[in-house]
Amino acid sequence: MLSIRDGRLWVEECDAEALARRHGTPCYVVSEGRLRANARRIGAAFARAWPHGPVQVLPSFKAAPSLAVRAILNDEGLGCDAFGAHEFRAALRAGVPGERISLNGPRKDAATLAVAIAAGAIVTLDDAGELDALRAAVAEAERPARVHLRLRPDYARIEAPSDFAPDGASVAQAAHAYKPGVPPEEAVGLAQALLAEPGVELTGLMVHLGRHRADLDTWRLMAACVAEAVGELGGALGGWALQELDVGGGFPTPRDPLRRTASDDGSLEPSTPPIEAIADAICGELARALPAAGVATDGLVMQVEPGRSLHADAGLHLTTVLGVKRTSDRAWVETDTSEQFLLDTLIEGNRWPVVVAGRAGAPPAGRADVVGCSCGFDVLVADASLPEVAAGDVIALLDTGAYQESLSTNFNAMPRPAAVLVSGDGSEVIRRREREEDVFARDLVPSRLGGRPSTDVARAVDHISVTCTSIDRSLAFYRDGLGLAVLERGVEEDERIAEVIGLPGARVRFADLALGDDRLVELLEYEEPLGRALRPSPNDPGAGHVALVVDDVEAAVRRLRDHGFPSRSASVLLDDHDGRWKDARIVYVDDPDGYVIELIQRP
Repeated sequence: MLSIRDGRLWVEECDAEALARRHGTPCYVVSEGRLRANARRIGAAFARAWPHGPVQVLPSFKAAPSLAVRAILNDEGLGCDAFGAHEFRAALRAGVPGERISLNGPRKDAATLAVAIAAGAIVTLDDAGELDALRAAVAEAERPARVHLRLRPDYARIEAPSDFAPDGASVAQAAHAYKPGVPPEEAVGLAQALLAEPGVELTGLMVHLGRHRADLDTWRLMAACVAEAVGELGGALGGWALQELDVGGGFPTPRDPLRRTASDDGSLEPSTPPIEAIADAICGELARALPAAGVATDGLVMQVEPGRSLHADAGLHLTTVLGVKRTSDRAWVETDTSEQFLLDTLIEGNRWPVVVAGRAGAPPAGRADVVGCSCGFDVLVADASLPEVAAGDVIALLDTGAYQESLSTNFNAMPRPAAVLVSGDGSEVIRRREREEDVFARDLVPSRLGGRPSTDVARAVDHISVTCTSIDRSLAFYRDGLGLAVLERGVEEDERIAEVIGLPGARVRFADLALGDDRLVELLEYEEPLGRALRPSPNDPGAGHVALVVDDVEAAVRRLRDHGFPSRSASVLLDDHDGRWKDARIVYVDDPDGYVIELIQRP
């Protein structure tokens, strides 16, 4: 991704300073080429190290929650680890196929589990307290639930200090304090309950090795402990065959910034074992220890969840120098970014490799703290060795591609930076810079405190509801044909809702689909009382239609036609209209119950 040419920093085929001028600073930059290369390298490393069965790469969504970045990973055939309901819905919105998603996280509700099961996702249980919600979801499901248990292996033998623990706690102590996973004393009982549960397939186990230390011996020891835990559970279950083993992630990035020191300055070389060596250490130990623990490895699917190792060195953070401040014994290079946009500066003590973009080949001229613009200490890189620096220079902080954007905050009312995707010699904004009004968009000031009085005027469309004969049939139109992601589905039996509808005792099946901008299309199928089918013509009083914006009308029409839904006519280009309708292309399509959907392609 990175090169230095004539003393200047380049990202792929883009000059870093030119990127800063074009898109403004601060900004996050992602290299598409590096991201794709990392994805392929990680997959190949584990596939070579684990010849016993398929390997599935499920990057964590939280590491880089951009929809454009996720689209690249979809294109590479990678799955997704989604932690909690919000990430799961985001993964569906980003187009990740349901069967490639592993739903992780604590205390998932029945509605979320029902959508996950319907999508074919793996449901990873974190606690026995989720069993009732799973049962409720399975009762509504039309397919078996694929379930994993998240285990907490005993790492008691790993006495080396964890890099996560500045107080010197061991890997065993740090792992024991980490909350996720089924406690060992509950694992056997919960697994037995799942094996006895109709509609549930306990297909695998999940652990999270975690980046406690970069050395290979620690990875081998952790893998050995995992094998023991898996073997003990399998032995207690008597004859249960493990199909999938998810070892999580936590693999370090090559220039791992965790706990770097000032003496590391100037080195842009790898400081951790390559991913191939890490894969060999983990898979090699599992291949040895699992059979010894009574677990067959032939055909066993190996799942890995790289986040940091996939994204970190595919990203960098560009910031502009505002000025240099000096005292008799200290200097500060003040920038327009903040530790609030690079929170692992604080959370993990990361020391980012720093390059002055326009003087990347210049020798050091002194040392200074690179600092941000918030009211905290905001030290981004302490005691950095830098060439001569002046106001207006662009500084690149490297290896920031994992977690930093998802952790960023609005401290000091600062709008969060834009994200830019570089591909070859081109660059595109994939997440726009926040505006000041965005920072306060959620705020409501009561009128008694001087806020604007509430108004009786409708302000926006919240959702669109369509009553249908069969939700499953309508999903073929709205989900498969129009490509809308299902966020939730279930049965509504709340008497208060029935009163609002005006049909006491109503029992309604529903499905909510994401329309964008936090709006929904709501499909309703009345089980009680049954209604009568209507197929009104657009000219019938009381008839209506919904207009949906698409990027390409012709492509949308072809997709709908492929799913059995022809348009009423060929699309029409309104090239003789003025104003809002100038050069819009439109077409009408009927849904399975005759409700009219207009598709609009704006110029």
